Amino acid sequence: MTTHAGLTNESSPGKGNKSCPVCAQGYHSIYQCPIFMQATPKDRKTLIIKAKLCLNCLWYSHHTNQCSSIKVCKLCKLKHHILLHITSDHTSQYH
Repeated sequence: MTTHAGLTNESSPGKGNKSCPVCAQGYHSIYQCPIFMQATPKDRKTLIIKAKLCLNCLWYSHHTNQCSSIKVCKLCKLKHHILLHITSDHTSQYH
């Protein structure tokens, strides 16, 4: 299965030797984490910051300003993941 960022589940954050960076209760992709996916975009951003993941690709080992991904938010074209996009009413169509 391919995730939103185009990564397979096996290479996604939270798979492999590390538990989920958000809930630490499973070896699942962050895209399959019920806590992350049920959170508001604002709360997701907080979870990502606490887990020290890139805000753009949701990956370990680098910060957003070092992200080599060419992908940007499809809604506003800024360098953050679409699941973290906050609209003026603080909701997301990707909730």
